[in-house]
Amino acid sequence: MAISTVYLRTIFYPENFPRTIEKSLAAAKVLKEEFGYDTIAFCGMSGAAIAFILAYELELPLLCVRKKGDSSHFSSLNTNSVLEGNVDTKKYLIVDDFVASGATVKYIMESIHQESPSADCVALLMYAVTGNSDYYQSCLDKRAWKIIGCRPENS
Repeated sequence: MAISTVYLRTIFYPENFPRTIEKSLAAAKVLKEEFGYDTIAFCGMSGAAIAFILAYELELPLLCVRKKGDSSHFSSLNTNSVLEGNVDTKKYLIVDDFVASGATVKYIMESIHQESPSADCVALLMYAVTGNSDYYQSCLDKRAWKIIGCRPENS
């Protein structure tokens, strides 16, 4: 099978994907125990790839934050909202592949805050994180989140 990017190969190649899921699920369980989140929030395909599996395994609802202008599977609903799913969340976990600039995480948080001001992001699960998580934490306005990276070994 030819996969065009190293990134996709290291995370989603059939030999690696089970490890990605296993490590992500273990991390999500630790974060659930520590922070008691009630919802898994994500944006885009990279978040959805893991969020759906974690929500199923942990029996939790999802909160999809649609990208601005994305009306796919969503046009019959309130188009002023970019949120789809558990908008009544109190504490949520953001699942994504990695933090580069922090823009996606900030977009997710701002979008949820607009419709659910009392909702609180309690943790981030970045399943493709490499290196020192201090860098990723510094991207995110010094908030005291816990970030768990769970990229599979040997990738």
